[in-house]
Amino acid sequence: MAYNEVGAAFTTHYYQTFAADRNQLVKLYNDTTFLSYEGNAMQGQQAIMQHMVEGLRFERVAHSLTAQDYHPMQDGGILIQVMGQLKADEDPPHGFCETFIIRQDPAGNYYVANQIFRLVIHNA
Repeated sequence: MAYNEVGAAFTTHYYQTFAADRNQLVKLYNDTTFLSYEGNAMQGQQAIMQHMVEGLRFERVAHSLTAQDYHPMQDGGILIQVMGQLKADEDPPHGFCETFIIRQDPAGNYYVANQIFRLVIHNA
């Protein structure tokens, strides 16, 4: 499968899983994964899942993706950039930007090596 097809399939799977049951995201992370969420850095599957499940205090979330870009990396990974809006519970929609680097493990499965998430909020 071409890098752009892998990137698109990953993106679809990630956001569908996030909305349906964040607990299932555990399969996409490992102990070396590094996540920066709104400037708060964490590393490892356990720390990331604790943040995803306990730290994010909304019940329902919907992502509307407006742009996705995929780039192959020289080491075989794929760089993914996503922009869109998210709506959590009864809050108004907020713009967001998210970046992933995904890599293959020895079995050929893709996992998140690096991830950065930011809300796009402009304070005047």
